[in-house]
Amino acid sequence: MRNVNAGALKKVLAILFVFVFFCSSALASSVGYVNCSSLVVRSSASTSAKKLGTLSQGTKVKVISTAKGWARISYNGKTGYVSTKYLSKSSGSKTTAAVSNGSKTVAVARTKGYVKTSSYLYQSASASSTKLGVLTKGSPVYVVGKNGSFRKVQTSTGLTGYVKAGNLGKASRAASAKTSKSSKVVSIARSLLGKPYVTGDSGPSAFDCSGLTYYVYSKVGVYLNRNAQSQGYNNGAKISKANLRVGDLVFFNTEEHDGDLCDHVGVYLGSGLFLHASSAAGRVIISSMSMGYYARVFSWGRRVL
Repeated sequence: MRNVNAGALKKVLAILFVFVFFCSSALASSVGYVNCSSLVVRSSASTSAKKLGTLSQGTKVKVISTAKGWARISYNGKTGYVSTKYLSKSSGSKTTAAVSNGSKTVAVARTKGYVKTSSYLYQSASASSTKLGVLTKGSPVYVVGKNGSFRKVQTSTGLTGYVKAGNLGKASRAASAKTSKSSKVVSIARSLLGKPYVTGDSGPSAFDCSGLTYYVYSKVGVYLNRNAQSQGYNNGAKISKANLRVGDLVFFNTEEHDGDLCDHVGVYLGSGLFLHASSAAGRVIISSMSMGYYARVFSWGRRVL
């Protein structure tokens, strides 16, 4: 009987040890900073989990615990999950990024740069690896690591991948100022995802397409004309698709029976994506303009920053 009790006691103690260990690990917290322009916070550790909100670059969060590439964080009195690769140990434009690297990739001081020549963004440091997208000439990036002739970069839209070192340049002070404003435009635009589409509205609760762009750019001191046609012909400098940069306006000929070519407008996010208030979807969404319908009806871009 004593042996049975002793065995049971050992099991109880073992369970208590595991419980205390995991509880103490979960409670051991640290501080992190968002190192991309807009970081999605989710209800659980999955990209398919419910979106709780977004955090802008530099936001300070409390990291409660980490597991399998996800961090459980506390921010503004709320709790959620984010990818650990978009958190750094310190704030500022030059920090060592907390990025999960392979044995050949070395983390470097996180510095601002730009794409000198349109380039593929690769999944790994090899031109034969999966292509994640195309970075257009002039696109702002952060360099966070190096691997041979490749550099690991983070785009202003949060994508991480590898670019050939020769295709990158260092950002000047003037370019950095434009990059900062472009990043702010993207951050503001992303914060409006899911807002309802209402014809004639320009926010902050609902938008039509030109009302959205009018609202977003006014937040950085750029005041556009109010309708898509007027924005498409009168605001900023006309830009071809190949020369688009993050933060540019993009226009589409969605009513092909007329001749103005500027029936719809959105904000270019980079990597062939744009954000817009869609009447078809009934809300603010992100769509691809690299393929499908919007690739076919694309007209031109306008640079207003």
